[in-house]
Amino acid sequence: MNSMAIQNLIVNEGFETGTLSSWFFSNATVTSQFSHSNFYSARLQGGNIVSYIGQLIPVNPGDTFELLVSLAKVGFAQAAPIQIQVIYLNSLSNSLGNGLFTNIPVNRIPTGDNRTWLEIYQTTTPAPLGSTQAFVLINTGPQAGTADILVDDVALLAIPTGATGDIGPTGPTGATGDIGPTGPTGATGNIGPTGPMGATGDIGPTGPTGATGDIGPTGPTGATGDIGPTGPMGATGDIGPTGATGDIGPTGPTGPNVPFINFHAVKTIGQIYTTPSAVRVTFESIIVNNGSGYSTATNTFTAPITGVYLFTAGVGFNPSSGSQVNIRFGIRVNNTPIVQITEFDNGLVGTPTFNVATIINLAAGSQVDVSFNSAQSGALTIGQASFFSGSLLSI
Repeated sequence: MNSMAIQNLIVNEGFETGTLSSWFFSNATVTSQFSHSNFYSARLQGGNIVSYIGQLIPVNPGDTFELLVSLAKVGFAQAAPIQIQVIYLNSLSNSLGNGLFTNIPVNRIPTGDNRTWLEIYQTTTPAPLGSTQAFVLINTGPQAGTADILVDDVALLAIPTGATGDIGPTGPTGATGDIGPTGPTGATGNIGPTGPMGATGDIGPTGPTGATGDIGPTGPTGATGDIGPTGPMGATGDIGPTGATGDIGPTGPTGPNVPFINFHAVKTIGQIYTTPSAVRVTFESIIVNNGSGYSTATNTFTAPITGVYLFTAGVGFNPSSGSQVNIRFGIRVNNTPIVQITEFDNGLVGTPTFNVATIINLAAGSQVDVSFNSAQSGALTIGQASFFSGSLLSI
């Protein structure tokens, strides 16, 4: 049988370059103080900000992957909330949906100070029709006082289709069937054609040799014969001296510079929600707003330039009665939902929080906001867990 080698599609998966080359990142560095294997790991800043690393991987429709990653925290404070996602994109870098979305419980993250790590293994759903790439995203959620997160040995493994098995052996020959009854005598055929002529008889014996005749006169000189073929080529001569080096070509054009555009806003004013209509979630306090794209007057982000953007958002919700929630939470572009999650919890303990992330190819002037609706009335909570963030990845 044929076998197929499993290849890790992530580049610089263990950060052994000592840098975050091949990764998109925000509030992240490489450290040699902690590692799951070899010498380095990525360190995502905790606290009341969103930190992330992400990488684009080429894919084909129908591809399925296994994602592996090792996680730890720095120190003994509670770990920052962690999400791991695989987002499928088309050729225009628009999201086609999540192949993987998982929240890592903060109480499962061990401390790297003790050289212990949590190893995560997850399998994606197949890439949908139109997929050309996947964005592997590992991000923290904002929560004051939380520890930095360590990430190492990230792997995205394509799950190969099984090889065709060998052809089985030929089965035994079946038993010979009974001889059928003799058929009726056929009609007399036509008279055949005349047969071929018989073979020629043997040649008779040679007669006696006659007397030798007189020598005749010399004939005229014959025509000159054709020129003979060309002889073989002689040995190759010595190689001549190397010519002078040509002039250096002109320097190519400088690639585009990606402007530094990002924002992070948090919710500081409670928002009453009445079922069932969807509402725009408000985020009143701006932590950072490079590029001035986010407005607290409209609670929207307006793209300053055309490009590919990463957005993450979170919200807490307290239902006014009962112990269950059934919510839908998502990100919209020009009031059209781009990505949504639906969550149901029938046994609430504390205030549930919900998170979502996506990559979007935006035209300049496009407006992005966060929407929420629920089967239960209640209140959207304030604090660092209710946030809206975005970053320009490429143009």
